[in-house]
Amino acid sequence: MRHRRFYWNLSLLIVVVLGGLILVLTSEPFRRLCRPAWTHWWADLGNPQAQLKLAAMYAKGDGAPRDAKEALRWLRLSADGGQAEAQAQLATMYMHGKGVPKDDAEAARWCRRAAEQGDTASQFHLGLLYSAGRGGPRDFHEAAKSFRLAADHGHAQAQFNLALLLEAGHGVPQDFREAAHWYRKSADQNVPAARFSLGGMLEKGRGVSQDMMEAVRLYRQAAIAGHAEAQCKMGLLHRLGQGVPQDTVEALKWYRLAAEKGVDRASNDLGLMYAKGEGVPQDDRKALDYFQQAAMLGLAEAQFNVGTFHYAGRGVRQDKAEAARWYQRAAERGYAPAQFNLGVQCAKGDGVPVDRVEACRWLGSAAAQGHSQAAALCNAIRKLMTPEQITEARQRSAR
Repeated sequence: MRHRRFYWNLSLLIVVVLGGLILVLTSEPFRRLCRPAWTHWWADLGNPQAQLKLAAMYAKGDGAPRDAKEALRWLRLSADGGQAEAQAQLATMYMHGKGVPKDDAEAARWCRRAAEQGDTASQFHLGLLYSAGRGGPRDFHEAAKSFRLAADHGHAQAQFNLALLLEAGHGVPQDFREAAHWYRKSADQNVPAARFSLGGMLEKGRGVSQDMMEAVRLYRQAAIAGHAEAQCKMGLLHRLGQGVPQDTVEALKWYRLAAEKGVDRASNDLGLMYAKGEGVPQDDRKALDYFQQAAMLGLAEAQFNVGTFHYAGRGVRQDKAEAARWYQRAAERGYAPAQFNLGVQCAKGDGVPVDRVEACRWLGSAAAQGHSQAAALCNAIRKLMTPEQITEARQRSAR
């Protein structure tokens, strides 16, 4: 009887001790204590997954001293061992120069290895590298292939980029219908740029049935999300009353948001509204300020508007020489009204020296774009020029 009780108590003690031991061994504090040693052991044996974990531990100082060099060493070992996530991380580091010297060729190499294993983010990044010609020659065809692989796996930005290539016909046959398909896929994942682009296709009826109401809905969603071009578009629609009620207050609101983000067209249109007094008190000084903002961003129409204000002395002291300088900037960008005005100034010596060759050059360029008055004036000036001057004017126009 005593022996039976002894063995019973011993068995109970063993169960309690083993249970406690199991609880300790499976507890999070104990596992956290042992994890670094086990991870290091497996990593030393060449396990790529353990090497990746060890790299993260050194990078974060979690379970190992923070050591960027050791983190990079283990990450390379993991990547060399075929771990796709490690390869993708190395590619990103080389793309952005984080922790390693920026190297597009290395970024492309690691992106390619990870992409071949089906890593969706790497497929997308490889498409970006091909599109930009980083790490090798620009290749839109290969970019489209990489974007398509990622897009098929639901990568929203890859869907958008593939749609861009399809719409433009870069690297793939131009296909508006398929472009709209991928824009919609991306838009459904709340990508503002995709909503804006799909809105443009719906507005024009490219690849889809024309639907202005749906286009406006998408423009508005993108604008609310902060997409600058969509905000500018909403400003234009409200200003003109296209697809929405005409509302200058709404137009000003959206234009200002877009202008603050550096959209040249928004600044120029705000200038037009102040110049004409549309929804705001007419104010030439403010109009000129907005025109200059857009002009400095390189918008030819705004450069022309700045020239016009200087020529007429609106919002600034009249300065026809300064007007000619702004007209020339716009003219060199191919803006026909500026080419015409500059040609007239050169012909008359109005703010600039008389120069029939330059006059004929700019009037000829404007005429070639269909400017209604330029051709007749250019022909009249040519009658006063020598054959050599006419030839020189044509040569300048061709540059």
